Amino acid sequence: TISGDGTVVAGSTRRINTTDPFASDQYTGVLIRTGAPASTTVVTPEGGQAGVTDLSFNGSVAVGYLSESFTLRAFRWSADQGLQLLQEGLGGSDSSYARAVSADGSVVVGDYLTFGVGGTRAWIWRRDLGFVDLLDYASFTLGGADALSGWRLLVATDISADGKTIVGQGLNPAGVEQAFLLRIVDATCEYDYNRDENIDLLDAQQMAQVFVGTLNPSPEWLDGDLNFDESFDLTDAQLLATFVVTGTCGV
Repeated sequence: TISGDGTVVAGSTRRINTTDPFASDQYTGVLIRTGAPASTTVVTPEGGQAGVTDLSFNGSVAVGYLSESFTLRAFRWSADQGLQLLQEGLGGSDSSYARAVSADGSVVVGDYLTFGVGGTRAWIWRRDLGFVDLLDYASFTLGGADALSGWRLLVATDISADGKTIVGQGLNPAGVEQAFLLRIVDATCEYDYNRDENIDLLDAQQMAQVFVGTLNPSPEWLDGDLNFDESFDLTDAQLLATFVVTGTCGV
């Protein structure tokens, strides 16, 4: 893999045991800074299986996998904090694999296996959140349970630079394998659209009426772009209505 600014490449080095033909080759995660002067940094303990799978934009954060007691573990490495295993806190997880990291290194995604449960599951890690199941996070923390009902998210394969859009593979409600795109809506939802000092369904209703053209907004009303995506549309009204009814912002 290569950093977004092109200054760091990363992957793994292989050590071959030339004295024992039956011994397994050993792999170690490594970063190579390509500037002047060039430098090489080993980021995982030597031995076993390990590799870097993705880098932050400037290459200061690396994510990947390493073997621990014959089990793969997802890791995050940074120059200031060193090596950190990520899956602490998710009970029952047997192995994990980090596949991608956001540009600033603050959000990591991948997949994990749990002993006794068939197939992989997608996960997300954030500094303020820790290591959690992606489907649980999107369904309950972000309020997307209805949209994701019947889905099983198998693996998160990549994440956008800002850490708000995740892609991967899953099983849809019909049991068919299908690609997914999960966009995290960054909305506060505490949005008094009509400035009447109440956040209620009237705000969402009037927001929708203004969008479809059946109501003219008062000059003092807010601009309607609740989720700050530079677009005023029915999604803003739906998010606000969901917040009023359920207390969650949605996904």
